[in-house]
Amino acid sequence: MKVQVAPDIRSVDDFGDHIAVRGYQNYNAYADRLEPVGDGQQHAWANTNAKWSAVDSVLGDLDGVKTYADLGCNLGLYVMTAAINHGLTATGYDYDKTYIQVCNTVKDKFSLPCDFTTKPFSEVDETYDCVSALGLIHHLYHHTESYGNLGSIMQQLAGLTNRYLILEFPNEHDPKAMKWVNLEGRIKNGEYSEAELLRVARQHFGTITVTGRVHPDRPIFLMDKGPASC
Repeated sequence: MKVQVAPDIRSVDDFGDHIAVRGYQNYNAYADRLEPVGDGQQHAWANTNAKWSAVDSVLGDLDGVKTYADLGCNLGLYVMTAAINHGLTATGYDYDKTYIQVCNTVKDKFSLPCDFTTKPFSEVDETYDCVSALGLIHHLYHHTESYGNLGSIMQQLAGLTNRYLILEFPNEHDPKAMKWVNLEGRIKNGEYSEAELLRVARQHFGTITVTGRVHPDRPIFLMDKGPASC
């Protein structure tokens, strides 16, 4: 059973030419661009500018990518970025219907070329050229779903991407991650650590690089199914 928490949404304001979204993700959405916003109220582990800069840069550098999905898309910032900034066919998934409602409000206002759905992670079976999972993996371990080990999560993630995975990993030093991976009454049959993540990820991806950090305990990895680098 998933552990439901209230969505982190402070405000959604329509100013005519743009919609200002404030919460876990903070941005202003226009018909032709997105502006990530650092409004001084963000958590250190959820800095919109830091994460957005890393993801936007990666998406701009990938070769042969036409389709993209963000798993645990929250308020839709990266899905809309992929669609507007990079011309990708983009889809967002989140188990929380309130987040999806906000995403669709912005999408419909500006007729953005992206889609959003509440299908749970464990039921996603479509594949994409690039998939991102940003601040999600510790929730899948025990919180919104209960995989209980990193190996099965990485196997599922690898099966959803044709080539690239952008993964933010709140590691074993991150207090939010430790809260969710140590819930009482949940099966825990695998270690939760950055070393274990890399061990199981190498079973599916030939090249793994750190492409940015939201926080010292939250590296963002770019994982590529292409041949291993020397």
